[in-house]
Amino acid sequence: MSSQAPEQAVGTQVPMAHASLSGSGVARRLLGAAAIIAFGGVLSRLLGLVRDPVMAQFFGRNLTTDAFIQAQTLSTVIFDLLVSGTVSAALIPTLSRLSEAQDRERFWRVANDVLGLACIILTLVVVIMEMLAPLLVTVMSGGYQASTLQEETVLARVMIPTILLMGLSAVGTAVLYSLQRYRVPALAIASMNLGAITGMITLHHIGIVSASIGLLAGSALQLLLQAFALVHAGFRPRLRIDFHDPELRHIGQLYLPVAAGFAASSLVVGVERHLYSLAAPGGLTAAQYATRILQLPLGLVSTAISMAILPTISRFAEATDWPAYRRMVGAGLKVAALLTLPAMVVLSMLALPVVALLFRHGAFHPEDARATAFAFLLFAPQLPFAAVDQILINAFYATHDTRTPNLVYFASAAIWALIAIPGVVLFNWPALVLANTAMNCAHAVILFTLLVRREPLVLREQLLRTWLRGLAAAGVMAAVCLLTTHILATNSTSNRAGELVEILVTGVLGATAYISMLLVISRDEVQLVRNSLRR
Repeated sequence: MSSQAPEQAVGTQVPMAHASLSGSGVARRLLGAAAIIAFGGVLSRLLGLVRDPVMAQFFGRNLTTDAFIQAQTLSTVIFDLLVSGTVSAALIPTLSRLSEAQDRERFWRVANDVLGLACIILTLVVVIMEMLAPLLVTVMSGGYQASTLQEETVLARVMIPTILLMGLSAVGTAVLYSLQRYRVPALAIASMNLGAITGMITLHHIGIVSASIGLLAGSALQLLLQAFALVHAGFRPRLRIDFHDPELRHIGQLYLPVAAGFAASSLVVGVERHLYSLAAPGGLTAAQYATRILQLPLGLVSTAISMAILPTISRFAEATDWPAYRRMVGAGLKVAALLTLPAMVVLSMLALPVVALLFRHGAFHPEDARATAFAFLLFAPQLPFAAVDQILINAFYATHDTRTPNLVYFASAAIWALIAIPGVVLFNWPALVLANTAMNCAHAVILFTLLVRREPLVLREQLLRTWLRGLAAAGVMAAVCLLTTHILATNSTSNRAGELVEILVTGVLGATAYISMLLVISRDEVQLVRNSLRR
């Protein structure tokens, strides 16, 4: 999520827009800047890898877990529509520019207006959604029986207030990132998963509603942490909101194209969830558990780097320093691909033992592990594309172009529909997973093509050369992993110790092969990987 040096004391920040950047120094600076946020992201993803196995142990993979995921999706979709895109598309670029101007009074006035407006809008949304919860649940999950819909409605009503809590927290994160303060917001994102885990462990006897209660408590904790950091940074709340402030209108103008894109995204998610409700029970849960594994490398690499570089490239764009902009974007694209390609290979080769090690206990059975591993294999090809895509989106947002990434989404959504709707009839829920992969890959390819057309000099950053070398090294890694798993299969056992040994041995040998192949091809790529691992 952000790209500057680690947090410094207020008044001592040195904007990277004035720093000298070149070659590998850009990558080193980018990786070092992302370290704090990556740590918070990894902590949250690791807790997510605890949260879902805890759910699997107590509740398994069935209609009950499907109902919980559907209910959580309802809150997540509205949060994404109203808040998530605004943070990266409008708030961080605008607030970073105000912070760079060193006019802190103006900065805090705009921040106060945004927080106040968000509080009013999100409170109204929560109240309306609570009243319409049964209708919303029926529209999204109409394929379920009445008893499942009733259970999902209860779960949804418990989680709907998280929209307000997470929304205010997200705005606080944008404010703090714009001030180059990363520590608290990076760590606070783990609160949601921590709350869910605590809720299920302590209250599982009341059913899966314990997870909903935990998420609500976790979102409240996240907001409290953000509020503490904001006050420490100098924020003082004002009751008055200046609706005529030009910066507030500018943020609204930047958000409108994003809103259109997220509206399309919400429609896709809604249709997808409805199709899942018509498919075999447990399919949505298998996809959710597989997604959790996929999110770990994405959180470690792409999310951290993409949000980390956003304030910096926003300043470069504002100063029309396009060479520095291209170097920073190029470094992010190269690092994201080099680090997610090996993750894709090793996790694909070890999908079943990884799923079994994490989930196979309690109410989660071997057939559930096989279904989840299969879902992950269908998800896995999108990993490097999704990693690059997040950076590409922010590269456009940094130039205040919020239209292009969201227009591209309409094209990729059409690809999803062509695969998902007929596919679910022919192949059940796995077709929905495959459609998701095709959509995300298409979005990255189209967006990169448009970036090159707009900024053809970005190819001078040797992106294609780096990606091809990464692919070659990943191919060698895949062969080594395949051979290793074949050898270990003759002596493997189905217990946790055997699975852990297979994962560790294959992972270490595969990583060694990947780095060795890069070393043979070029030391430049090895230097990037070495820097990222060290940080």
